[in-house]
Amino acid sequence: MKHTTASSHVVAQTARAAILLAFFGSLACSSSDNTTSGQPAAAGGASTGGQSGNAPTGGTVSTGGAGPAASGGQASNSTGGSVASSTGGTNSSATGGTASDSTGGTMTSTGGGPSGTGGATASLGGSGGKSTGGSTARSTGGLNGTGGHSGGASGATGGSSAAGSTSTSTFDPCPATGNCKILPLGDSITAGAGADTASPNYNGGYRVELFTKAVADQKHITFVGSLTGGPTTVSGQTFPKNHEGHIGWTITQINGIATTSQAFKDMPNIVLLFIGTNDEGYASSEAGASDRLATLIDKIVAAVPDALLVVSSIYPFPGCNSTGYTPTQCAANVATYDAAIPGIVQTRAAAGKHVLYVDMSTLPTGALSTDNVHPNYTVGYPWMGDTWYGVIKSYLH
Repeated sequence: MKHTTASSHVVAQTARAAILLAFFGSLACSSSDNTTSGQPAAAGGASTGGQSGNAPTGGTVSTGGAGPAASGGQASNSTGGSVASSTGGTNSSATGGTASDSTGGTMTSTGGGPSGTGGATASLGGSGGKSTGGSTARSTGGLNGTGGHSGGASGATGGSSAAGSTSTSTFDPCPATGNCKILPLGDSITAGAGADTASPNYNGGYRVELFTKAVADQKHITFVGSLTGGPTTVSGQTFPKNHEGHIGWTITQINGIATTSQAFKDMPNIVLLFIGTNDEGYASSEAGASDRLATLIDKIVAAVPDALLVVSSIYPFPGCNSTGYTPTQCAANVATYDAAIPGIVQTRAAAGKHVLYVDMSTLPTGALSTDNVHPNYTVGYPWMGDTWYGVIKSYLH
């Protein structure tokens, strides 16, 4: 019995000590960094809504506050804050934030502008890196990536640069062994035409640079199509000359051969579509060009559903082909056409189609041939090949 009484006495003392510690601890916490109720500890004051502290509720650094580690604060580790590790914040590791590693942010996020789901570039609709919805490589459904705008950083689903090297996407159009079959599809720009007839790469177009990059990275590709053109060898290897670039053709004409018995008879793994220049250069074919493109995309997807389709915007060209248009009018036509393409692609990607968008609407300085329509072989075609490669690199083996 004495033993029991002594134990009870110890327990009582311990309980009282714990209560005192909790009381004074709450007072100390209410006015320091690491608080739970804000500053100072008063109901309705700056406590529920204090100015500093870790994880207060409702203060200027708690719910909507300005200090670190708060619920809804503006500093790090907050819910709804503006710095790192916040829910709804504007910096890294935020849900709904605007910087890296956020859900719904504008960088490295799910649902943001760059690199987010619903963003402007590749992987499910975003434009930045390290996200679901990034801007390029190996994403599904964005503006450039599987749905992304321009390419991805390595290790991202639709990263932020033009050439994402890895991805978490499960879609894998290329065979594990052997060459990945790429179909270059379009008009004379795909064929490699232009005024640079003396170039050793003439009629190879952007395909020369794309193949060069693939060889350098030890990626295994070949080009397919019913037409041929280009140099005999590139980077010490036999150059695959096949393509489906038809000089002077419009979207409607390409649509006419978009079947498995014609353009897709080789069942390509990747299709690179650059079309619309001839539509936008002639008064008789400009109207409704984006609608015709949408129809063509649907036909390609139906013909080769397991292939990756990459759709490019086109660039304005001073050498307008129609006497009814000035170069300024042609540029306006191109801008209207280009503006519709991301939405067309994103709609299909959102429906689970393997369609990506790549932006080639702005040529680098000095990229046009002297005919003012086609790229040249010193700047233009190499830039196109590099841009295409940046989008598809992560899919190649």
